[in-house]
Amino acid sequence: SVQGNFGSAMERAEELLVELPAEHPSFVKHMLHSHVVHGFWLGLPSDFCNKHLPKKDTAVVLEDEDGHNYDAKYLGAKQGLSAGWRGFAINHDIKVGDVVVFQLVSSAKFQVYILRANNFTTTDGALGLLCLEAGKEKIPKEESSNDVKSEAGKEKIPKSSIDVKSEAGKEKIPKEESSIDVKSEEKPKVAQSDSSNLASESITDGIKFSDTAIDFDDVKDFSSFSIIVDGLAIDCEFPDQQRETYYELCCAQKSFLHKDLLKGLNITLVVGAIMETIDIAEGIRACKARVPSRKDFVVWKKNLQALKLLGMNVDFLLKRVDGLLSLPARPRAPAEVKLERARTVAKIKEVESRISSVKDTLEEIDVEMEEMESSAKIVDEMMQLLATAPW
Repeated sequence: SVQGNFGSAMERAEELLVELPAEHPSFVKHMLHSHVVHGFWLGLPSDFCNKHLPKKDTAVVLEDEDGHNYDAKYLGAKQGLSAGWRGFAINHDIKVGDVVVFQLVSSAKFQVYILRANNFTTTDGALGLLCLEAGKEKIPKEESSNDVKSEAGKEKIPKSSIDVKSEAGKEKIPKEESSIDVKSEEKPKVAQSDSSNLASESITDGIKFSDTAIDFDDVKDFSSFSIIVDGLAIDCEFPDQQRETYYELCCAQKSFLHKDLLKGLNITLVVGAIMETIDIAEGIRACKARVPSRKDFVVWKKNLQALKLLGMNVDFLLKRVDGLLSLPARPRAPAEVKLERARTVAKIKEVESRISSVKDTLEEIDVEMEEMESSAKIVDEMMQLLATAPW
C-alpha cells in the first residue's frame, strides 16, 4: 500500500536529511494527490518559509540529482510553489506516496532529492554510500602534543580523556570528556526541526494532527466545522466551495458523513471518497440545469454503493438516486424534436431533388426513342422505294 511504502520512503528521507551538508537548511514533503495529480500546488512548511524564504513572490530554481535546473515560482503570501512545479513533477514522474527532500543551497535555489515509495533511486544509492562513510570514525588531524598512540598505529586519543583503572587494567573514557571526535558533526537545528515538523505537519501542506475529536453537536457554524479523520485535520485538501457543500450535507444529516469510515485508510483515498460524495450531491442538485442521462444515475448509484462499503454515510444520496431512476423517461425537449423535423424535411427535399433529376432523364430517353422510331420508319420507306424502283 502507499501508506506502508510511505513509511519506508520517509525513513530513507530522514536518513538523507542527517547526511546532507550542515550549512544548508532542508525539509521533507510527502507527495499527495493535490501535489502531483490534481492542482499541482506544493505548500512548504511555514516555519521553514518564515526563517529562510522571502515574504514576496520570488523566482526559484529546482535542481534535480542529475544537475538539471527547472524554473519555478515561490508565492510568498501562500508559502508554496506554483508555476514550474507541475513541469518538474511530470518530468520526474513523481507519484503519490513518493517523498521529496528540498535543500536550500542558495537564497533562491533548491537541491531536490526524490525518494520513491515503490523502488530505490540514485539518491538511495548515494545515501547508502554516505551511511558507510559515516560509520567510519575520523579523528581530527590537529592533535595536541600530549596525544598517546595506541598499539599498531591506531587512532590517537588525548591523554586527558583516558582514565586508567587499576582493576583488570582496563581503560575508561570519562563521560564528561569531549576530546574524542568521532565524526559527530552536528546538523543545524533547522534541518532537525524541519524533519521533526513532518510529524506535526503530518504529510502535506496544511494537514495537522488534531488531539481532540470534534462531535458534530459542537459545530455551531461553518467557521467551527473541520474535517478530521484518524486524528488528522484535512480541511486544506478541499476548496472552500466543496467544504461548504460538505458542511451543508453534514448539517442536513446532523452528523459527519465520514465518521464511520474504516480505520487506517490511506489519506488520499479518504479525501477522494469525500470529494466523490460532494460531486455526486452537486450533480443531483444540478439536474434542473443539466438533464443527466439514466447512465449517469446508474454510475452515481454504483459509486455511492462503493462509498458506503468504505463507511461513508451516503444512504440519503442513494435513496435520492433511486428516486431519480424510478422516474419515467423524460420526453424529449421541443428544440430537439424541431431539429429532428428539420433534418427530416431536408432529407425529403434531397430525395425529391433526386426524383426530379431521374424524371428529366426519363423524358430525355422518351424523346430519343421517338426520334429512333421516326428514323427507322424513314429508312424502311427508302428501302422499299429502292427495292421496287424500275430496272
